[in-house]
Amino acid sequence: KGYALDPTSQSKDLQRIATQITVQHSMEAGKAHKVLTNVGTLEQLDIRIIGPAIQESLKAVIAHYSAEDLVKRRDEMKRHMVTEIQQFITETLEKKGLTGAVTIHGVAVTDFDFSPDFNKSIESKVRAEQDALRAENEKVRRSTEAEAKAIEDKRKSDGQAYETDALSKARAAALPREAEATKI
Repeated sequence: KGYALDPTSQSKDLQRIATQITVQHSMEAGKAHKVLTNVGTLEQLDIRIIGPAIQESLKAVIAHYSAEDLVKRRDEMKRHMVTEIQQFITETLEKKGLTGAVTIHGVAVTDFDFSPDFNKSIESKVRAEQDALRAENEKVRRSTEAEAKAIEDKRKSDGQAYETDALSKARAAALPREAEATKI
């Protein structure tokens, strides 16, 4: 059976977050009679044990993460959430003498719903980070082009200097021959 809940809690950075969460669970057949006697029907089990486990665990876990971290570290948060829910249910059932009466098969955190203002601030932050990255890439591109131009200019200058030097040496070597040729 699955029990879904949409509780609201606050993150470490005090953002209100509505979370959609579903816990898949079953009652152990051998303990069903005892659960029905001490807790009630499956619906009452959900209301009295599963629901409070979700709400308390979610509040406790969400409070350890900033809103941004909830998105970035979702898998870690989910593992933390599963552990907390299982622990809460185990402790609650032990107090009622129902150890092992419920098995958790899965926990699905299907959505985080942040305030519209927070969503806008995240979009602005992402846009600013992208703009900064674009500017840095453009700076690197311009710097690389400037370095390449400087290298090309140096090569050209070195080539001209070599050519001038070679011509000067050739001219210097030719002058005595010209002078000798004009004496005749």
